[in-house]
Amino acid sequence: MKMEKFAARVPSFANLMGGAFNQDWRDEWDSAEEIVTSVLGERSDQLRSMLKDLRRIDQVCSDDDIDSLLFSLGSGFSPETDWGMSPKGWVQDLEVRLEGELVARGDATVRADRAIE
Repeated sequence: MKMEKFAARVPSFANLMGGAFNQDWRDEWDSAEEIVTSVLGERSDQLRSMLKDLRRIDQVCSDDDIDSLLFSLGSGFSPETDWGMSPKGWVQDLEVRLEGELVARGDATVRADRAIE
């Protein structure tokens, strides 16, 4: 799979990985958890868009694909090193956390969206 082309299909994820999780993210943030906590504080529409991207990645990408995607986005983040999980496990962990945040906010569309995808 061509990750450069695939990145265009996951714009919210691409923005996160090329922005907050850029090559120098360790100079700007204390931890990867701090970045994720910041993401969880974003508007619900932004979280829904990110969740949609994560679900797409989870459905079609292998661990190697995710590593390639991160590299193609200019990210300096390594799920195995910085999060202690496989790339796919990390994507799934983020899915659960974003979905949980949206449900806690009373966003009823989250579970319905899962059935549609």
